[in-house]
Amino acid sequence: MSVEALKGNIKQLSLRQLVDVCREPLGWHEACWMIASYLDIDTESRAGFKRIHENYSRVMAVFEQLYTENQENDIIINALIAQIRDMFADAVLRDRIYEDAWLPRIISVLRRPKTRDMALKCLVRLIMHRAEEICVEVCMSLFDEVCRALFDLPINSDAASDAIEILSNSLIGAMAALEASDIITEFEDMDIDVDRLLTLALDRMQGCLANKPDSSICLSTCHEIMLPIGLANLYPEVAAASPRTLQCLSACLRNSSLSIRVLGMRGLYDLCFDTAGPTNPFEFTHFLPPLVEGFPPEILEAYLAYGTTEFYGQVNLESRIWFGELVQEHTDNLNLFEYGMAIANGILEVEHPIWPLPFEQKSAKYPFNTWVDILPHAARVLRSRSELDNADILDIKFLMGAKRWQDAIDLARKAAKRSPDIVFWYYSMSMTNEDNEGALRAAQRGLQCPDISQHMRIALLYRTCRTAWDLTLATLTKGDPEESSWEEGLAYMAICHENLKTAAEVCPPDTPGFDILINLLILSHILRRGPDLSSDLRELKPLIKKARLISRIDDGMRERCGLSAKYNSTRMTKDVILEHLAAVSSDWNGFIQCTNLSTFAHTEREAKKKVPTVEQIADLLSGTQISSTQTLSKRKTVKIMGSGSNAFRLYQCSWCMNPSAALRKCGVCGKARYCNPQWYLLTVFLLNIR
Repeated sequence: MSVEALKGNIKQLSLRQLVDVCREPLGWHEACWMIASYLDIDTESRAGFKRIHENYSRVMAVFEQLYTENQENDIIINALIAQIRDMFADAVLRDRIYEDAWLPRIISVLRRPKTRDMALKCLVRLIMHRAEEICVEVCMSLFDEVCRALFDLPINSDAASDAIEILSNSLIGAMAALEASDIITEFEDMDIDVDRLLTLALDRMQGCLANKPDSSICLSTCHEIMLPIGLANLYPEVAAASPRTLQCLSACLRNSSLSIRVLGMRGLYDLCFDTAGPTNPFEFTHFLPPLVEGFPPEILEAYLAYGTTEFYGQVNLESRIWFGELVQEHTDNLNLFEYGMAIANGILEVEHPIWPLPFEQKSAKYPFNTWVDILPHAARVLRSRSELDNADILDIKFLMGAKRWQDAIDLARKAAKRSPDIVFWYYSMSMTNEDNEGALRAAQRGLQCPDISQHMRIALLYRTCRTAWDLTLATLTKGDPEESSWEEGLAYMAICHENLKTAAEVCPPDTPGFDILINLLILSHILRRGPDLSSDLRELKPLIKKARLISRIDDGMRERCGLSAKYNSTRMTKDVILEHLAAVSSDWNGFIQCTNLSTFAHTEREAKKKVPTVEQIADLLSGTQISSTQTLSKRKTVKIMGSGSNAFRLYQCSWCMNPSAALRKCGVCGKARYCNPQWYLLTVFLLNIR
């Protein structure tokens, strides 16, 4: 019987008769239509998806029977998996089907050559929105299955693109939820061939995509990029030993899209961090002996080449000498009030002029082991004489020395309410590692204080630049150009760049951490300007020369003190980029053109986000979310392409943005829609605390 003859009678068939009809030469496309007609499934419209929600139990019962009784029937299995793939477009249906344990069945279909391609397409839809639980299961239990399928496929096939999309989405989703060590352990148990997988991804990006810059395969570029970035994060030693990985990430920096550039920069920066270790400035206390002896010739030579006679270390040395003299003055007759006042004023000038010199006059009256131990007692005396600010300075300094950071921050916040123009409060508040946004706001507020000393200014500039850089990479790599978080990322980038330029102007060349900041300034220029820079970076040549002199001084000072020169991760990132950037402009030109046409780049162009205004930056630093056209209650839809030629729209969840035809409408505003009650309650909570 022909398909046309069946159109009016298909619902009268038994399931067994339906299966018997779905044989060669009909093929799985016709079988897919027949199953849909038999169960009244319509995945070409919003109304059709609503009916599937209403009839879900009946539909899935038939699907389970078809799968169980026809596992060797490739036509039925392909048709069945195709229907499930189409149903995965609705996130609520996707979650229900996943909870009904269909993922292992899809994987079993993946193992068979004649059904493999359809299984891959189905998995792409399943994992597309990176639901955490699904990503973790695919990455931690099924990654090897997808890898085996990928290795058996032609490198330039659409099925290979699907496999890479599954691998990249599952890997990135799992990395957001799990410790890297846990993923590595599972990959070892699954015997994942990381080198082969990385090489295959790089071959596709440099080869296949370069040959097809105008084809639809460019849409897969986003996933192609995410796979080597994820693998580099897990296996930095493998990626660092692969010049093509470094070239690929450097090529991203030549893209016209900031979305792509920031992915490349984040990948390189994280890779160099894992390879070189943390980027930390030296402690200037190490340099007191050589400073007393005088600067060695190689450092003086670098100073002369830099063109300055200003030494940051001299200020530190003088502050140490001052503290020694203060100790001598009070050795025989300790006056807690005078000692406390002097130390408080010294802290405002340099912050660290004191160190734990032994207190040789320890007694019942003065039970101190070091001169630092005196600070809380001196603070009590100052407080009794209404010197509240100076007393708080001593207490905060003592708490910081004891590494009681949160106590120091809490006290600084209280003090700032009383005397808001004292820079030390904000310096203290910026020391937190738990709240980068709060640390940045505190550091920026401190830079606005009057009568700020050179030391305090440099310390706050360092904290601002490092924190704003980290926030830039974190925010722009996890945000979407259409979201307000993207505007926040642009604001962080602007704050970082302006403060880096200021630091380059005011820091003496031996400033602790200046080697880090000057190299960050080069990275910031490259990230912001991308393809507008010439391939040989001639515009940055003066800055690059300056950075090399700073690095010579930094290394020379360390070696003079018996410390090994520290090849910090920031300098390493800059060196890797400078080594590869010129060559990739030609060698990876096809890849660059494809990334210019990628979904990431298209979304960014459509969003039309501009450089943040002064008002937006002020909002961010005040703790207010940057205003955006997006609101929690705004209704959004997404275009869904059906298996046929029709396109239709589904509403998106106002919280997680997943599309569905079965969203719950908000009972308060009547506009927002949610895919589960949890998101609605979270939205109400956030609105109430604003």
